[in-house]
Amino acid sequence: HYPALSKAVAQIRSAQQSKLWHQMTLSLESVLSSVRDESILSALYTSVIAPVELKLNPLSLARFVVSMAAVMTNRAEARALVEATQTKVESLSRDAFILCKTELADFDITEGNLKKARDTLDECKPMIEGSFGTDNVVFSNFYRVLCQYDKVTDKASDYYRNSMLYLAYTPAESLSLEQRRARAFEIVSPRCSATVSSALASCCRSRLSRTC
Repeated sequence: HYPALSKAVAQIRSAQQSKLWHQMTLSLESVLSSVRDESILSALYTSVIAPVELKLNPLSLARFVVSMAAVMTNRAEARALVEATQTKVESLSRDAFILCKTELADFDITEGNLKKARDTLDECKPMIEGSFGTDNVVFSNFYRVLCQYDKVTDKASDYYRNSMLYLAYTPAESLSLEQRRARAFEIVSPRCSATVSSALASCCRSRLSRTC
């Protein structure tokens, strides 16, 4: 399934042994762009990343952990991993810390802790919007999670607006065709509630009138 994986893993191990942390980080990002298999990511994390994780770029470490947590079947273990990583990177990288923090808000949404998720998102928003140089991956994940919150709370206008922001900060090539179709479908889904459908229509009409 992953023909380039063996080469990438070999590069990661070579960089690790040579203590070339930047090169190791680049090779990890290559793996993240193509692998979504829990067993592979877990084995890579346990055997290669964990022993040297604090020598890596903190944001790259957080990205790997968040990507792995997203495909872990044991959600309690996934959450614990993100929480542990958030603690490790808190004093090292603001971006890495926020990435983990917004991911934990996603767990809260899934678990029905909507107030906690909203508080976390409200806390993170000024942190990323008020700082120069925030990495796009942090913006992307923030707006992805915010969209999830808008979706489950029937905030259609907010969902539409935040979906546009999410897509603006997310490279198209990082989304599978299925993900792109799902996003488009969710924006105009006929299965939305009447309130959501009405608000989406109103929002779209407003945007169209401004472009005429």
